[in-house]
Amino acid sequence: PSIENSNSTSSIPAQDLYQLNTFIQESLAREQLLENKLVALQKIVAETETASKCGWRALMDEDRLLTRLEILENQLSLYGKSMNEDKLREETKRLMDDKELYQTAAKE
Repeated sequence: PSIENSNSTSSIPAQDLYQLNTFIQESLAREQLLENKLVALQKIVAETETASKCGWRALMDEDRLLTRLEILENQLSLYGKSMNEDKLREETKRLMDDKELYQTAAKE
C-alpha cells in the first residue's frame, strides 16, 4: 500500500511513512532526554554556585574573626606592659570575654 499525493502524481510507500514516523519519535525521545539532562545540569550549577557563595562567605567571616582576635591579643600584650596588676586583670577579663563572644559567633 502507498499514499498518493493529491497535488502530484508521486506516491509515498506506507513503509517509508512508518519509518519516517519512527525516526521522528526516536528524535523526539532523544530531544526530551537531552532537555532533562540540561535541566539537571542547570540545577547542579545553581547548587554549586550557592555552595561556593556560602563557602566564600564563611572563609571571609573566619578571616575577619581571626584578624579581630589577633588585634585583641596584641592589645592585651600592649596593656600588659603599661598597666598595673589590678587594671591588667580587669582588661584581661574583658578581652577574654570579647574573645569568647567572637569565637562563639564564628562557630555559629
